[in-house]
Amino acid sequence: MGSILFVMRTPLLDLVVARESLAEILTFAAFDLPVSLLLLDGAAVLALEGGLDESLRGMMEAFPVYGVGQVWVEADSLLGLNGNVSRLRPGVALVDRKGVSGLFLRHARVLSL
Repeated sequence: MGSILFVMRTPLLDLVVARESLAEILTFAAFDLPVSLLLLDGAAVLALEGGLDESLRGMMEAFPVYGVGQVWVEADSLLGLNGNVSRLRPGVALVDRKGVSGLFLRHARVLSL
């Protein structure tokens, strides 16, 4: 099947939708599919330490256990949320706007959540 890049863009105003999205990523990873995540726009809040609902934080912390690959956050999205790079969660990498297209090309499938 090849590698899969999940892209989250929407603000996480609905915790149920956010949990379902993260659960979908974990499910793919549980079946040993190579999965990565790109956080854009309002979803960039997931890249920051603190401020997350306990269940979302727990799901994000489970990513390495399930074998979820890299998590990226787009730099302009982070700045748009007044996010500080020093508050990035461990294991989250910063990518600039130009680098996003390269991420799309490196993965066999790109799925939007």
